Amino acid sequence: MGRPPSFPMLPLTHPTLEDYRQRLTMSNYTPYTIRDYSKFLRRVLAFNKKTSVRTLTQVDINLFLQWLQQEGISPRSIYKYVCASRNLIDTYRLNIDRRDLPKVRQHIEPKFTYLAPEQVSNIISVQPNIRNRALIALAHECALRVGEVCAILVGDLDLTNSALVVRSEKWGPKATIPILNPEVTQILHTYLLEWDPRGDSPLFPMRMGHRYPLKPKYVSRTIFKEPARRLGYDKARFHDMRHSRATDLFNAGIDSLYIKSFMRHRSMASTQGYVHITTDSMRTILKQKLPKSIYTRTSMYYPL
Repeated sequence: MGRPPSFPMLPLTHPTLEDYRQRLTMSNYTPYTIRDYSKFLRRVLAFNKKTSVRTLTQVDINLFLQWLQQEGISPRSIYKYVCASRNLIDTYRLNIDRRDLPKVRQHIEPKFTYLAPEQVSNIISVQPNIRNRALIALAHECALRVGEVCAILVGDLDLTNSALVVRSEKWGPKATIPILNPEVTQILHTYLLEWDPRGDSPLFPMRMGHRYPLKPKYVSRTIFKEPARRLGYDKARFHDMRHSRATDLFNAGIDSLYIKSFMRHRSMASTQGYVHITTDSMRTILKQKLPKSIYTRTSMYYPL
């Protein structure tokens, strides 16, 4: 959520921060949101040199948000801070009008780059070792986030039943995802025979025999982005494989409710944001659904 201010901040164990985290937990916020909102409270208190939430005013919060804009913090981070401000006002029922907070345009996600299965196969083929090939293949097959890939343990993979237990980095609960592609299963078999990771160690360690998992930045940049650029997929991101997988499932005619469960989304709105209608799929559907007679009755468009 942006760079921290250069002011002395409260320790993480301060009662004010502990109380706020407890309130967020009781309201069923995710660990991801609790972390970000706690960061906001810690920084806004440090900026205004205060230790109590009750002493914060409208001016204090607005000055902090204006300072962020002057420091060149990205619009995405400032938007998150505004959301955290609203939550803080509601949680403690502060005498502050939410409508007086600065209006910040919500961050627009980078343009999605669709990756066809053949393109993902090309990225897999240029990987230098079996670990990287297995990682990309599994991430695409199960529509994994980069953090979820790094968190997989050896025991989470069940090749006998072709299934993978995923620990969601956003929502917490585990989910079991089927592995349907036999080629992916074969790559994973080969990888396990060669690298032989054991016990409760990560499925994809940094080196053979190590118990330390790969870092998400290394996976997204070195393992995925650099090979993708060499192949000409300059704008492709690791997360685009997840979008592409959802799009492929939708184009195959799978119901959105099943896609939502497969993608491990809380709401259908999130799933709809992942499904993209490609030109080819639109052409196919229109040809199937529209009556063929409109293509022969040219007099409808060009009266004689």
